[in-house]
Amino acid sequence: MTTRDSIHSVVIPDVVHVAIPGESPLTNHFHEGDQSMKAVIYKDTKTVEVQERTMPVCGPDDVIVRNVRAGICGTDVTGYLYGGRIVGFLPNSEFGHEMVGYVYETGKNVTCVEKGTRVFVNPLTRLRTADPSASVRAGGFSQYVLVQDARLEYNLFILPDSLSFDDAVDLWCWTHWSVCPQWVSCPGQQQRCRSGH
Repeated sequence: MTTRDSIHSVVIPDVVHVAIPGESPLTNHFHEGDQSMKAVIYKDTKTVEVQERTMPVCGPDDVIVRNVRAGICGTDVTGYLYGGRIVGFLPNSEFGHEMVGYVYETGKNVTCVEKGTRVFVNPLTRLRTADPSASVRAGGFSQYVLVQDARLEYNLFILPDSLSFDDAVDLWCWTHWSVCPQWVSCPGQQQRCRSGH
């Protein structure tokens, strides 16, 4: 959504709320300390479910981010309304990519952030994959997300304490574009960064 009054976001503290214009919100509760999490799963056109999934496992160079807010992007709305394959959603996959939260767990080799650090997550570089469509399945509508090979200014960006999670998710799109200024658009292809991000 592009206008301030039509922005809908996912709030992911103790309850998952998904607000889709004209639809009833989905709500599910979870209990802290479980090794499971709630995730919004794309099923099919106009069909999503909140499911219990296994939390991601943190490797030695990785971090787990506890999502606090996630924006609902035009990509998410398009996939929901017209079919996920158009935008890279696969049936039974987590989706959402505009997310902010805090570092929940760090791998033993991670020194760039500590537990509790407030961060933006770059969905394009959060996993070791050459598949650019994986970014739309980044798990922004899930309670926890894995960031492999965690590095500041690459796949994690510090969220200043002066910026609320609500405001941060509204700024996410601008922040994402400013992170990688070399974006190019090719006819018939999604935009991608010359540097491989």
